[in-house]
Amino acid sequence: MAEVYPRLGPAGVMLRLRELAAYDPGSVADAAVYEHRLETRPGSGGQRVPVRRLREFGDRAEQVAREHGFPTAISSKSDFDAALGRFLAVEWDMPRGEALHSGVWSFLTLCVVPHVAVWRFGIPLEIEALLTNRHRERLAGGNRNALQRTWVRAEKLVDETAEDPVWLIRSLPEDALVQVFERPYLSSDYRLVRVLAWTMVHHHREVGAGGSEKMHREAMKHLRAHAAVRLLAVLPDEELHRVIDGCWRAVRRTMGQGISGGKPVLPKGFLRKTKQERVGSAGLIPPVRDLPRAAEPSRVPGLQSADLLRAAPAPTISRRAAVVVYLGPTGTTGMVSVSERELWFHQAAGGFSPTMGDAVWLYDLKSEGDVPKREVRPRED
Repeated sequence: MAEVYPRLGPAGVMLRLRELAAYDPGSVADAAVYEHRLETRPGSGGQRVPVRRLREFGDRAEQVAREHGFPTAISSKSDFDAALGRFLAVEWDMPRGEALHSGVWSFLTLCVVPHVAVWRFGIPLEIEALLTNRHRERLAGGNRNALQRTWVRAEKLVDETAEDPVWLIRSLPEDALVQVFERPYLSSDYRLVRVLAWTMVHHHREVGAGGSEKMHREAMKHLRAHAAVRLLAVLPDEELHRVIDGCWRAVRRTMGQGISGGKPVLPKGFLRKTKQERVGSAGLIPPVRDLPRAAEPSRVPGLQSADLLRAAPAPTISRRAAVVVYLGPTGTTGMVSVSERELWFHQAAGGFSPTMGDAVWLYDLKSEGDVPKREVRPRED
């Protein structure tokens, strides 16, 4: 039976921060607790994780920290983050549904291993400092939490085929990882984030640490421009890699950095889903080829041929978001997104420009619970 972990809500976080302020950096390890009077747990869904398991979690996380210098100066922040991510996402068997709750990470960070988080980020234990956003976000659950951030990165970038499963995380500077994982529309898609990270590592190694930060920032602007007019999640593997790699190559040419050799090739099996991804879900929008078709198509009036299509909304799609698949006369497909008043066409592989009267199928994409669920069903409007 799955284990259910304790959680801390906002009130518990604030109280725990005040409790930590009573300790000094040398004795903060004594603040570790495995139960708290403001903790909460769901009433169903699994077995309460026992205290001995929480103690084991704390001991193993502390051991990872000791291997990187704890309690003295940290030897390498990037190596520690990679090793901690490997422990959390690969070695520690936490149910995925629990790991998606920020409250769980609040409890683990503030109650079980507060000394590790304080050491990693050099957090002062004065109450005024603890309550500032800069330090509180490292202790409370969220995308910048000391533990949660490393779990998310390893969950997406772990390479089960490599001797070092977290080599991608270890190879990228913190600034590059932040640019990827603090943009959910990039990091939420399994293929996209892996191709993006691999491409960044390749160009980072060619350019070197000196000029890579500016290169990554500028290339990310190019990629965001592509994402504004193309649905990257539906591109085939090779096309997705070509688009992302092209952004970095264009920036390197602009910056006067030489490009040696041909186009890099993704390692075989690199995009194979990990065990966690096979039982979970990658992106919210499935590839075009995975969408079932309705028995009879609907037709949207007012379509005009264009690579980026804007059309008058049909009554059946004007009030709800949806995804539409066009089936043109040649059998090619494209993907569009529908807002309340506009219809935008994102050109898919093969190149397809819808024309007046082309058939379209309407679909709903549903998301339930904490894990995005790919459930696609025809709309009957």
